[in-house]
Amino acid sequence: VSSKENHSIVASDNTNELVTFVIDSYRHHKIKPPVPPDKINQLVKLCIEQNLGRLYYLMIHNNPAAAFFLLYDQNRVYALFSGIDSKFRNEQYTEYLHAAVLQEPEFQGKIFDFLGANTPDFEQFKRSFGGQLQQGFRVVYYKNTFTRILLKLREQQHMLSRRTTR
Repeated sequence: VSSKENHSIVASDNTNELVTFVIDSYRHHKIKPPVPPDKINQLVKLCIEQNLGRLYYLMIHNNPAAAFFLLYDQNRVYALFSGIDSKFRNEQYTEYLHAAVLQEPEFQGKIFDFLGANTPDFEQFKRSFGGQLQQGFRVVYYKNTFTRILLKLREQQHMLSRRTTR
């Protein structure tokens, strides 16, 4: 797809690194993956075989550093899975993967949907691409008092962490 110095972005149908990066990303953020790794692998392979999705890797010195899998149709592009090799976690260039993939001609003019953008750990990264964050659903009532208090505290903690100082 594209290349710059020792970095390149390539389309691939090899899902092994993607699955490893996704599972490592969930662990890094202390979140349990929604399904086992073998199910992620099966889903991604099937989507690629059926031309419903594309898998891209950011290669640094010919090593997979980050992966990005998306589903698409005539109108939308869905960012379904992405992850990064922990060795490259502090490499600023890894953000280039998402930006470069979004520039691909077949994705131009489509609505791009970052699934899971409401997850606090991922929200800031996903907002950095611009656009409008739209909420898919919202729970407005919690019967359990402890749950209400806990969620309010987590929301306040999240809002405090987003504040910037000058």
